[in-house]
Amino acid sequence: MPHRRANVYEQLEAALLPLLAATAPKLPEPRALALLLAATHVKGATQEHVASFIRRHAHGTELEALIGSPAWYALDREARRYAAHSSSRGGQGGVAEFVAERALAKLIAYPRVILDGEKVPAPRALSTARHAFAVLALASLDTARNRGFDTVIMGRDRLAFLAGLGSDNTARKALNLARAQRWLHVTQMSRGRAWVWKIEPARAVEAATVAARHRTVVALARGDRGIDRLADIILAADHAAITYASPGGLSPRAWCLWAATTAGLDPTAYGIGVTGRRALRKALDTHLPGWSDDSELDVFATLDELAASTGANECRAEAEARDAERRAATAANRVEALAERRRRAAEKKAEQQAEREAYRLAVKTVARVMVKAAGEAPDGPDDVDAAAAWLTVAWEAADQATGDEVLAARADAAAADDEHGEGSDEATAAWLRNGQAELAATPRVAANAARRVLVRDGWDDDDAKRFVGRWSRETGRVPDPRPTHGPERQTETEEERAA
Repeated sequence: MPHRRANVYEQLEAALLPLLAATAPKLPEPRALALLLAATHVKGATQEHVASFIRRHAHGTELEALIGSPAWYALDREARRYAAHSSSRGGQGGVAEFVAERALAKLIAYPRVILDGEKVPAPRALSTARHAFAVLALASLDTARNRGFDTVIMGRDRLAFLAGLGSDNTARKALNLARAQRWLHVTQMSRGRAWVWKIEPARAVEAATVAARHRTVVALARGDRGIDRLADIILAADHAAITYASPGGLSPRAWCLWAATTAGLDPTAYGIGVTGRRALRKALDTHLPGWSDDSELDVFATLDELAASTGANECRAEAEARDAERRAATAANRVEALAERRRRAAEKKAEQQAEREAYRLAVKTVARVMVKAAGEAPDGPDDVDAAAAWLTVAWEAADQATGDEVLAARADAAAADDEHGEGSDEATAAWLRNGQAELAATPRVAANAARRVLVRDGWDDDDAKRFVGRWSRETGRVPDPRPTHGPERQTETEEERAA
């Protein structure tokens, strides 16, 4: 033990001495916060170690005068909360202690006062919800210790297996009651997937109770056994001897009575009424001698022997196999659904690509029909009348072209594409097979075809686009878009409304 303390002090000095010198110009509060935050990255270091370090290396300063004051403890809490957002080893330890404080506060809290109009929970439902919450809190603690998160992903089916609830519906009711009691809240939910849960913060009364049980909080945060009896009971909430016990043995309700008695609470707070305590006490006396006193009871060794002798391990193994099979089936279904979505997306993309290719080839086809009927376009937009006359002839030729003419021009365009290595044979075959003469006759295709011919004959693309658009609107080839607001807004005439 002395060697361990010396090692902690040695690591603290290596981490805090440079920081102490670097923060010398600052006020005592920011300096203390920086030192306490740096100490969270040293395993085993507490605010007492930081206080000893300051007394040795900053004796007689305002920083030393801050030790032991309310501001000192407030800065320590702030440092631990800040470290809880870190993914480092020290941050993970801070997150675990943070989650342990919240979990213990809710486990030893009395039920919420039921308001007028609310449904009063049944005692058995309350005990089931309390035990299910303890199992979920253990999963949250495991996530905090290993990954540094204060949330946990838990589905109803997974909770039903871990807590031995038997069905997803029972797990759903337990979680809903836990949310109604303000023990949990959902941070992220999605249909068909496990939700993300987070334990609610402790209220003022609960925080004062938890502060007196710091040893229990530390044991829960670290997962240490044999240090605190209440921590051992909470850590054993998902044990097979409790969750998969045979009739007449231990049960989640017996665990609730055990936890309430050890915590010094009225068992009614755990949903254990007066009439149901006798059978539960009998089961505890039979399988856990000395459970209600201060005798040396090895909780986990006793539960392991009980699970082995009553067949609880076999029941849990069967349930675990079913859970693994269910999870594998769920994963396979998700993979199959993902493959189906990707297949549909690929088909849709191919269809859109074919449509774009067919449209592009249709524009080239109509452009060939226009050139064959109207000849070459004017050299530029200077002669507006000549350009308008050419476009009138070309557009009428495109409108009056028969299906055979369009298909012949389409074949020429496809041949030109093949010569230049462009186009798609599949799109060409589909265009010819489906008779895309209707596509070629649309005003949009005709306008783009005319613009294509003008650009090919030396027009600027913007000039060609403006000219074709203005001419097609003035001649009524395409609808004139009407303003929807402002003084220039057009209104329907009586004839238009009648039509």
